[in-house]
Amino acid sequence: MADLDTTIGQVLASDAAFASFAISVLRAAMPDPGDVSALRRDVDAWYLRYHTLMTRALPTPAWGPARLDAVGMIFNRLTGLDLGPPPSLLIADNIKKADAPVRYPFIWNAPVQDKTQWPTFADNGSDVLALARNLGEVLGVFGIFQPKREGLIINFLNNSSANFDGLGKLEELVRQIGPPKWPWLIDTNLAAQGKAIFARSTAEGGCQECHKITAGAVRFPLVQTWLTPPKNVGTDTREYDTLLRTAKTGELQGAFIPVATYPLKAEDLAFNVLATSVIGSITEHVLSGGASPAGSALIASPPGVQIQTAPVIPPLNFNGLPPALRDLEGAFHLPAPPPQELLEFQVQGTKIPTPAAATPLPPRGTYEARVLQGIWATAPYLHNGSVPSLGELLKPAAERVKMFKVGSAYDTDNVGLAMEQTQFNYSIVTTDCSDLNSGNSRCGHEYGTQLPLPEKRALIEYLKSL
Repeated sequence: MADLDTTIGQVLASDAAFASFAISVLRAAMPDPGDVSALRRDVDAWYLRYHTLMTRALPTPAWGPARLDAVGMIFNRLTGLDLGPPPSLLIADNIKKADAPVRYPFIWNAPVQDKTQWPTFADNGSDVLALARNLGEVLGVFGIFQPKREGLIINFLNNSSANFDGLGKLEELVRQIGPPKWPWLIDTNLAAQGKAIFARSTAEGGCQECHKITAGAVRFPLVQTWLTPPKNVGTDTREYDTLLRTAKTGELQGAFIPVATYPLKAEDLAFNVLATSVIGSITEHVLSGGASPAGSALIASPPGVQIQTAPVIPPLNFNGLPPALRDLEGAFHLPAPPPQELLEFQVQGTKIPTPAAATPLPPRGTYEARVLQGIWATAPYLHNGSVPSLGELLKPAAERVKMFKVGSAYDTDNVGLAMEQTQFNYSIVTTDCSDLNSGNSRCGHEYGTQLPLPEKRALIEYLKSL
């Protein structure tokens, strides 16, 4: 992303470079001057938005390969580039440094978890919840999202590039992936010993209390999920700062989805803006038959929460979401309690049901404990990717490496990134337990760290087989 920003900046800074660029783009040795001028206006407009995002959002040092502050960048992209006044739609002050990197999660069990996102703020496991998960990602990675007020209604799908059918097909493919199989030999006798250690209690160095396959919530219509329990194991807390960021709501001020979200204030949690945008877009898409935009939200008339009415498509009628969409009520668990004045409000004398599942996030520093099938293929470890291998993870935090390289060279003994890498000249530098909010702390998850070395080797051998 940074390289693209630099390159386009250089193209725009030089008439000669732009002339060459125009010849390539317009596919003409002598392009029409009017076409060149139009192209210049288009690139200038694109670069203003992109350059603003890059200069305000990217941290120094960058995340590097293997990690990304996905939630921070989604908040930046949505609140910073989509909700402001035309023509740029920018609200530059909403863009903050995305400095809470997490490692890319393994996706082969994503459809079956009953919660997702590292801090477990999202219910998961049904088709509509999968759509919410995937649409939120679209809004964060340069999909077109230009919600527009049409009278008292928000048109969430105005000029939207979200491909709902495509997202559904991608999710079907993810369901078919399954965990990757360890491609090398496994010592079956040693793995059997490791399986017994895995089954021990956490106090005895075991894993199954947090990581075994356990039945979770049943989602619509009758989907059995895996339990994904939230646990605080003393790891880095930085992502919780991101979840409590505020932003000017711009075009979406006052918007809400009955039962699912509260009216957005002029400045609100970026998290709430994302929830309203995702649930509003899905509801509008479904209730309009996937055809023309239909307006599925209401707009508050400032100041305060004096709500004006707007046409709402049946069967919404303020009574709740239709059955196929009802899981959306838990798609975004609030990171903070709503203001008291929003707990109950009316539209033309009709009480509007507020979110029934207004369950706040778990305490700060709590993250999902996932099933470990395929764990061998997911280094670096911990939610923020601060530990290069399972061998290092089974050491006390004070003994874990402070810096390691990222690349494709693999350590089959310690199961994770090899210490020597050649593909990338990049190292992740971590912090200790004295700076648990750095975004890069290698602290926490000190389970199994006191096992004798032979038992650690046996446990690692078993984890290869999952």
